[in-house]
Order: sequence, then C-alpha cells, then structure tokens
Amino acid sequence: MEETQSFNEFLIPFVFSGDTYQASARFEKVQSIISVNLLLPEIDTPRMEICSCYVIAAYTACITLTNHLLERYCKELLTVFDFGDVLWQNVFLTDGTPKPDLSRYINKDLSTTLKACKTKGLLSKEDWKLFDKYKEIFRNGFSHYDPSKILQEATFMF
Repeated sequence: MEETQSFNEFLIPFVFSGDTYQASARFEKVQSIISVNLLLPEIDTPRMEICSCYVIAAYTACITLTNHLLERYCKELLTVFDFGDVLWQNVFLTDGTPKPDLSRYINKDLSTTLKACKTKGLLSKEDWKLFDKYKEIFRNGFSHYDPSKILQEATFMF
C-alpha cells in the first residue's frame, strides 16, 4: 500500500506540468469537445488523446496528434469526394468492379492534401489560408524544431 501511495505522489506531479489548477483550467477548456461522442472511433479516439495531451500540457504531442487527425480527415474526405464511400464499396461491391486507386493521396504531405481539398471546393480559400498558417507555425515548428516559428520574436535557447 505504501509503495502505491509513493508512486501516486510521484505520478501526479510528473504527469501534470505546472500545478493541478492549470490542468483543471485546461480540462475546462476541452470539456465541450470530450463530452460529444461522434460514434466514429477513428475520430473520437484521437480527439480524446489530443484533449488528454492538452490537459497534461503535452503540447508537442497534442499538436502532432492534431496534425494526424486533420491530415487523415482531409484524405478520407478527398477519397469520399473522388470515389464515394470506399468502405461501402469494399464491403458490398460484388459486381467485379475494381477497387478505387487510393494511392494518389498516400505519401502526400499536409500542404498538398490541403491544396487538393481547396481545389475540389472542400475547403474555402480562407479555411485553407488558416490551416496553412497554423501548419507552418505549429506543425512545422514542432515537427522540424524551428523555435523561431513557435516563439517568433521571443528569446529562446538551443
């Protein structure tokens, strides 16, 4: 019992950067997001992970997972736009029609995917500019470690 209590005393401060009040405030901010279940595990599970990372101040993980979710959602949106509901076709298509070639969206970076969504009218020009702006600052800043993008004019150490 004492070993478990000692572990818990170590774990809580380790997991929550800063004090628990800040974690509580961050939890309040995401409560409306986590209270809605879309019944889509491929979206709900990453959303919950993203919110959990935000609450414990794991911001790099939060940004990386958000990028993953955005990119996956956009690629799935493009395939549905181009080919219809691919899952429906794969499960119920029995007339010998070949499966659609989804490779045109595989191994494409987020910028290319967002441009394809804009070109097909799935994102407005303003939405694309907003996504591209945040992709440049957050995703590229964290993924490629470019503090000048993240901190901009602030002082930082290498």
